[in-house]
Amino acid sequence: MGKTYRNIMAVYLISGIWHGANWTFLVWGGVHGAACVMNRVFYKSWDKLNLVCQWIITFAFVNVAWVFFRANSISDALTFLKRIVFLQGYHISNELIESFALPEIQFLMGNLGKGYLWMWLFIGIAFWMILGFKNCSEIEKKTTMGKGVLTVVCMVWSIISFAGISTFLYFNF
Repeated sequence: MGKTYRNIMAVYLISGIWHGANWTFLVWGGVHGAACVMNRVFYKSWDKLNLVCQWIITFAFVNVAWVFFRANSISDALTFLKRIVFLQGYHISNELIESFALPEIQFLMGNLGKGYLWMWLFIGIAFWMILGFKNCSEIEKKTTMGKGVLTVVCMVWSIISFAGISTFLYFNF
């Protein structure tokens, strides 16, 4: 068992290093590795937890871990997490709000509200979809005309949306 845990940690630490030459990526890989090891060690206790409790713990963990992935330094990540815990300096940046004002929606719906309205609408729809729909292992794998049309619409929308200029994710590496 010890070798398995060591190997899991090695894989995640190497994954962290692969993502970038910064200590924050190493921390990101390390906490994910530690979580996987703990999941293996405490799987019986974890399975006894309420499903909603498992979901909340996993969601919180992943969000905290991603703070390290996106931060410029470990100090910045810890400062950001402290601000979250103590609700300090809470505001929604204009860049985030504007990212929800998609040109496709503006074209279809006109200039109905600013990105702030769309942001909360998208968040609401996302939670509704996440909690209200079946996941891949629960869904019936049956092809229908409606699913095909929805897939084509989403694919065309994605191609049109990605036609703009975007920054390469690893350009600073």
